[in-house]
Amino acid sequence: MLTSGEVAGIVIGFLALALAVLMPLLTERLKAPKLEIEIVSEQISAGAQYRFLHGRVVNRPHQGLRWISRNPAIDARVVLAFRDGNHKKLFDPIEAK
Repeated sequence: MLTSGEVAGIVIGFLALALAVLMPLLTERLKAPKLEIEIVSEQISAGAQYRFLHGRVVNRPHQGLRWISRNPAIDARVVLAFRDGNHKKLFDPIEAK
């Protein structure tokens, strides 16, 4: 039969093991890239048939956890979809790396 001290030691051991496994997993998840697209400039054609957008992709840092830096988005891909004002698909999406 286990004493209460032994049971407490086993419970603390399992909690420490769970913490040792979960902390690196959580830290790596927090370091994952968070990409956002910002529109830098916009030009509308004279006849208002076309609209040209110049954008950039930004990897946002953490707001509250500045000591955890995000990893770069290596080998990322983007899919550009072109739609009209009513969200009707104009032509097939373009995929780029």
